Amino acid sequence: EQGLTEAQQEAHFALWCVMSSPLTLGNDPRDMTKFELDLITNPVAIGINQDSSEQGRRIAKSGVAEVWVKHLEGNQLAVLLLNRSPDSMEEIQFDVSAVLNGATFRITDVFEKFSTNSDGQLEVELGPQSAKFFLVDGR
Repeated sequence: EQGLTEAQQEAHFALWCVMSSPLTLGNDPRDMTKFELDLITNPVAIGINQDSSEQGRRIAKSGVAEVWVKHLEGNQLAVLLLNRSPDSMEEIQFDVSAVLNGATFRITDVFEKFSTNSDGQLEVELGPQSAKFFLVDGR
């Protein structure tokens, strides 16, 4: 199989978005799958990319597990939890309240497209070369 898996595509696109990288395609758009089209036209991910507050940066690394954040306008934060391992699962934890003001937080999963209220504790188990991408709104 050539190319990236869906999980790798999500991780790649999320990293571009959190780092405010130019969003360009390196493929033939006529051959995109529905998954790929939905990914690159995700309005929340594009909004994170286009927010001019700052460029995202890696704030934590433990082995192959990384945490990336980008502060956004309106007391919002983009959080990318990334597993760089080519073959192992990784559990990643992050406390949003360490970098964003708020008593409670509205957390939106950018790719799964659902939101929930939280105390700011993010904990995920990620497959190899995959990521979870969140938009966090401080309340």
